[in-house]
Amino acid sequence: MKRQAFRVGALSLTAVAALALSACSSGTQSASSGSGSHATATRNIPYSGPEEHYQTIGSPTIKPGTKCTIGYQDIIESVPAQKAEQDAAQVEAKRLGCGFIGLNDQVTPTTQVNNFNQLVAQKVSAIIVFPIVSSSLTPSLQKAKAAGIYVLGQSAPVAANDPPIPGYSTNMLHMSDTEAYLRVKSIADAKPGARFVEMGLAAPVQVLQYYAARTKYWAAKFGLHYLGEIDAAQDNPAGYAAAASAIVAKYPTMQALFTFSDNSAVGAASVLRSSGKSGILISGADGSEESFNAIRAGTVFNSPQPNFLLSAKELVDAAYDLITKQNLPLPAELGVPVKLITKSNVNSSTPIG
Repeated sequence: MKRQAFRVGALSLTAVAALALSACSSGTQSASSGSGSHATATRNIPYSGPEEHYQTIGSPTIKPGTKCTIGYQDIIESVPAQKAEQDAAQVEAKRLGCGFIGLNDQVTPTTQVNNFNQLVAQKVSAIIVFPIVSSSLTPSLQKAKAAGIYVLGQSAPVAANDPPIPGYSTNMLHMSDTEAYLRVKSIADAKPGARFVEMGLAAPVQVLQYYAARTKYWAAKFGLHYLGEIDAAQDNPAGYAAAASAIVAKYPTMQALFTFSDNSAVGAASVLRSSGKSGILISGADGSEESFNAIRAGTVFNSPQPNFLLSAKELVDAAYDLITKQNLPLPAELGVPVKLITKSNVNSSTPIG
């Protein structure tokens, strides 16, 4: 019997955004007052992006005696949200009676390809992978198909309105456009017309590039002023510090900083404090424990948090559906809700990782 996939419509998503952002309204009204119609306009832009209608699935029926092994490639285990997502996938695989092999791709395309080929050689039933550079996996996807192994993507493709990539049975969106909308709207409410900078990562990670592009897109919609971007050479504290120092030197009039992760947001905040910079609104990503502490302390302004645990569960459930031939066909794309963590809801929210 086919399980019904359900859609979240525009009204529901706008309600989620309004709920997540309601925390900002009491604290940002005074900051916005005196800015006239421009400040009012920033609050009246509803979300209408490519993730407006995402799909989700429910739990499959467990079929005793099913032999299955799920291969899971973590794009980078050092990021708390990614590790938590992998752990949740392992829990769900165990609940369904499947084996589980987790590998760390270390945000390196070559490592990712090697890990994928290793899972193919181990004859897993399905592979869940978060492509760093999608084209690098094309030959490996062909090997998986020849071996009868299902492949489920995360941000493959990165945008909901991009055409499907051959070789993937379904794709879990990272909800990057929704995240970008929420983080930008929050800062536009607090500082209408703010001058902002982006800190990206120099590594060619497609989802981060898309996240930065959509942040710029929504910033323009909300009337923020883009100054430039400086990328961290490495995804580690030294990389964040070097990039933040360069940003402070090059963009002294910056009023907001959009980073690519919670780790980079917290690292940048430390540099800004030591440089004597205050009042700059910093946005992270993922809603980790580190960002929760920084938001409580007032050093980071917000962090959008997709439901990573639900994402992991649905990917494993989708793999099990394919293996056991139930609830098919799967939706081409799946998604999850996103919650914006701010100072006014941080104590009633749960960090990831």
